[in-house]
Amino acid sequence: MDLREWQNKGNYFQFQGNSIFYRAEGHGENILFLHGFPTSSWDWYRLWPLLLKNRRLVALDFLGFGFSDKPRNIKYTIKMQADLVERIVEHLKLKEVHIVAHDYGDTVVQELLYRSQINPDYSKVKIKSVCLLNGGIFPDVIKPLRIQKLLSSKIGFIISAITNEFIIKKRFSSIFGLQNKPSKREWAEFWKVINFNDGKNISYKLSDYMNQRIKFQKEWTDALINTKIPLKLIIGTEDPISGTAIAESFEKMVPNPNVNLIENSGHYPQVETPEKVIQLYQEFLKKNI
Repeated sequence: MDLREWQNKGNYFQFQGNSIFYRAEGHGENILFLHGFPTSSWDWYRLWPLLLKNRRLVALDFLGFGFSDKPRNIKYTIKMQADLVERIVEHLKLKEVHIVAHDYGDTVVQELLYRSQINPDYSKVKIKSVCLLNGGIFPDVIKPLRIQKLLSSKIGFIISAITNEFIIKKRFSSIFGLQNKPSKREWAEFWKVINFNDGKNISYKLSDYMNQRIKFQKEWTDALINTKIPLKLIIGTEDPISGTAIAESFEKMVPNPNVNLIENSGHYPQVETPEKVIQLYQEFLKKNI
């Protein structure tokens, strides 16, 4: 499925005066996909047809990402994106959901888990299970790229302005496994959706999530440790940012950890090794339906 087809089969709804892109398809158990930085819901295009049978799949572009609106005059926060997830669940009348998340989406899940624990009766999202893919859920052990550090710094707006497609492609390719680099066609699609509506120039605003991870580290880490919701972690081991160190911390800190490592896969296992991700996820899902 190419990017154009993905977009054409999508819809939009309103959130705080902004248009939000989403895909919803199928019938049955609800699976909600939450993407990572700096990409979009299209990250799930290889898993989509493999999971569609007897399930309702939903994926959205977070505000500021993909085909969703990208306002310049707001502060982008993980808590705001969690509000957005609550809104789409309400909009689509999803009584309960299984969540599959990656990278930035992992942190949004941590905020949702935190909310469900501090006030279970208020929680607007009833989560049946969570599967997390490579992401900085423990910010003290990740190794962000230099460009990530710069984008989230005080000079981030300058870095956004001077960074071009060549630089982003080089850094993006470096976080994939050695055998799974994006093809020219695939990169062209990634770049198109990253820079849709001049998205590159707000990347410094979006990158503030790295600072928020540190600010809210305790409550978001505690959310993983204390949750009673079935939780699974899948990690591509060749990820230089949030690979095996995240898996090791998860196994030490989370009670009864359910962790799988995928060799020869980097930061985007859902794109690089989709069949393996599907196999591991199907086994987990079967036990939690």
